[in-house]
Amino acid sequence: MRVGSLRRIGAYLLDLIPIIAILMLLFQFLVGDILKPDNYDNLLVEYNQITADYNELAAGYNTQFDAGELTEEEYDVLYDGLVTGHTTDTEEHAAAIMQYYQMILGYYIISVTLLYYVYSGIMKGHTLGRNMMKIELTGKINWWTLFIREVIWKTGYYMLTLFIGGILVDIVMISFSSKKKAPRDYVSKIDTKFQGVDYPF
Repeated sequence: MRVGSLRRIGAYLLDLIPIIAILMLLFQFLVGDILKPDNYDNLLVEYNQITADYNELAAGYNTQFDAGELTEEEYDVLYDGLVTGHTTDTEEHAAAIMQYYQMILGYYIISVTLLYYVYSGIMKGHTLGRNMMKIELTGKINWWTLFIREVIWKTGYYMLTLFIGGILVDIVMISFSSKKKAPRDYVSKIDTKFQGVDYPF
């Protein structure tokens, strides 16, 4: 009898729980500090302070605008200057923070993939999650076939699918929707337009 997708997903998630718990402990007590860029902690403190200062200024502009002390044009000029200043002042900080989060993402993706592969190999495919869901792998099970199944297909293929799928969703929504917006445009509330004159279409 063939095994359905929900049972497979359930088995995989049950297998991931102890793996992710181990990786989180390692990250908390060892790996997190190793992955940090040079001077990261100081840069993060500075970034938070700069952002708090800019937020305070922005709140002041909002109060003035609401009270009628600033015209919309004056408010826009001040606010645009504020955003530009914040971006310039936090460029180094933002780069370090982005680098750190990229390293964290890479750590979890690579570590989960490798640990799950090794775990499946040691257990010959009879993992705890599969046993709990009462399913098993059959066929030629060895390190090479598990590598193809768990590393190349399960992780590599799905990541590629998500990447390409995201691009396709963008293309379809931009090409065929009347507002010509991608999902990120709706979420961020930012539009893309031609430079110069605003056309009503």
